Amino acid sequence: MRREESRWDALLDEAFFSQDIIENQFSSNNKIQSVFAVPRSGKLGNLIDKALWVWNCKIKKTVKLLLAFLFGFLSLLVLLGEISIFSGKTLNPFSYVISDTHVIGTQVKHTFNNSD
Repeated sequence: MRREESRWDALLDEAFFSQDIIENQFSSNNKIQSVFAVPRSGKLGNLIDKALWVWNCKIKKTVKLLLAFLFGFLSLLVLLGEISIFSGKTLNPFSYVISDTHVIGTQVKHTFNNSD
Protein backbone atom coordinates (compact mmCIF):
# COMPACT_ATOMS: atom_id res chain seq x y z
CA MET A 1 0.00 0.00 0.00
CA ARG A 2 2.86 2.39 0.75
CA ARG A 3 4.33 1.88 -2.71
CA GLU A 4 1.09 2.92 -4.41
CA GLU A 5 0.79 5.96 -2.15
CA SER A 6 4.35 6.95 -2.98
CA ARG A 7 3.68 6.60 -6.71
CA TRP A 8 0.47 8.58 -6.39
CA ASP A 9 2.27 11.38 -4.52
CA ALA A 10 5.00 11.49 -7.19
CA LEU A 11 2.38 11.69 -9.95
CA LEU A 12 0.55 14.47 -8.14
CA ASP A 13 3.79 16.43 -7.69
CA GLU A 14 4.57 16.05 -11.40
CA ALA A 15 1.04 17.12 -12.37
CA PHE A 16 1.14 20.18 -10.13
CA PHE A 17 4.58 21.15 -11.47
CA SER A 18 3.32 20.79 -15.05
CA GLN A 19 0.34 22.98 -14.20
CA ASP A 20 2.67 25.58 -12.68
CA ILE A 21 4.81 25.56 -15.85
CA ILE A 22 1.75 26.10 -18.04
CA GLU A 23 0.47 28.93 -15.84
CA ASN A 24 3.87 30.69 -15.70
CA GLN A 25 4.94 30.13 -19.31
CA PHE A 26 4.35 33.76 -20.26
CA SER A 27 5.23 35.21 -16.87
CA SER A 28 6.76 38.69 -16.86
CA ASN A 29 9.18 38.00 -13.99
CA ASN A 30 10.55 34.80 -15.62
CA LYS A 31 9.94 32.58 -12.62
CA ILE A 32 7.85 29.51 -12.00
CA GLN A 33 5.69 30.47 -9.04
CA SER A 34 4.08 27.60 -7.23
CA VAL A 35 1.86 27.27 -4.22
CA PHE A 36 3.69 24.13 -3.10
CA ALA A 37 7.33 25.18 -3.66
CA VAL A 38 9.28 27.08 -1.05
CA PRO A 39 10.36 30.44 -2.52
CA ARG A 40 14.10 30.92 -2.96
CA SER A 41 15.81 34.06 -1.76
CA GLY A 42 18.99 35.86 -2.67
CA LYS A 43 20.79 36.35 -5.97
CA LEU A 44 21.59 32.64 -6.41
CA GLY A 45 17.98 31.69 -5.72
CA ASN A 46 16.79 34.23 -8.29
CA LEU A 47 19.30 32.89 -10.83
CA ILE A 48 18.18 29.29 -10.20
CA ASP A 49 14.53 30.30 -10.61
CA LYS A 50 15.24 32.04 -13.91
CA ALA A 51 17.34 29.13 -15.21
CA LEU A 52 14.59 26.68 -14.25
CA TRP A 53 12.00 28.85 -16.04
CA VAL A 54 14.13 29.19 -19.19
CA TRP A 55 14.81 25.45 -19.32
CA ASN A 56 11.23 24.31 -18.72
CA CYS A 57 9.41 27.00 -20.72
CA LYS A 58 11.74 27.76 -23.61
CA ILE A 59 14.55 25.26 -24.23
CA LYS A 60 13.31 21.82 -23.12
CA LYS A 61 10.68 21.43 -25.86
CA THR A 62 13.11 22.36 -28.64
CA VAL A 63 15.87 20.09 -27.33
CA LYS A 64 13.48 17.14 -27.11
CA LEU A 65 12.23 17.79 -30.64
CA LEU A 66 15.76 17.98 -32.07
CA LEU A 67 16.79 14.79 -30.26
CA ALA A 68 13.68 13.01 -31.54
CA PHE A 69 14.52 13.90 -35.14
CA LEU A 70 18.20 12.98 -34.68
CA PHE A 71 17.46 9.57 -33.18
CA GLY A 72 14.71 8.94 -35.74
CA PHE A 73 17.16 9.67 -38.56
CA LEU A 74 19.79 7.40 -37.02
CA SER A 75 17.19 4.65 -36.65
CA LEU A 76 16.33 4.97 -40.33
CA LEU A 77 20.02 4.67 -41.22
CA VAL A 78 20.31 1.50 -39.16
CA LEU A 79 17.19 0.06 -40.81
CA LEU A 80 18.56 0.91 -44.25
CA GLY A 81 21.80 -0.84 -43.31
CA GLU A 82 19.91 -3.92 -42.18
CA ILE A 83 17.84 -4.01 -45.37
CA SER A 84 20.92 -3.68 -47.55
CA ILE A 85 22.41 -6.87 -46.07
CA PHE A 86 20.02 -9.02 -48.09
CA SER A 87 20.17 -7.00 -51.30
CA GLY A 88 23.04 -7.14 -53.74
CA LYS A 89 23.39 -3.35 -53.77
CA THR A 90 25.39 -1.31 -51.34
CA LEU A 91 22.76 0.91 -49.77
CA ASN A 92 24.36 0.90 -46.37
CA PRO A 93 25.52 4.44 -45.51
CA PHE A 94 27.88 3.08 -42.86
CA SER A 95 29.81 1.10 -45.46
CA TYR A 96 30.50 4.34 -47.35
CA VAL A 97 31.88 5.93 -44.21
CA ILE A 98 34.11 2.94 -43.51
CA SER A 99 35.34 2.68 -47.10
CA ASP A 100 36.06 6.44 -47.25
CA THR A 101 38.03 6.22 -44.01
CA HIS A 102 40.01 3.30 -45.40
CA VAL A 103 40.79 5.22 -48.62
CA ILE A 104 41.88 8.30 -46.71
CA GLY A 105 44.07 6.17 -44.45
CA THR A 106 45.80 4.48 -47.40
CA GLN A 107 46.34 7.81 -49.14
CA VAL A 108 48.04 9.25 -46.08
CA LYS A 109 50.15 6.09 -45.67
CA HIS A 110 51.02 6.13 -49.39
CA THR A 111 52.07 9.80 -49.19
CA PHE A 112 54.41 9.12 -46.29
CA ASN A 113 55.94 6.08 -47.98
CA ASN A 114 56.69 8.03 -51.18
CA SER A 115 58.52 10.78 -49.32
CA ASP A 116 61.37 8.40 -48.37
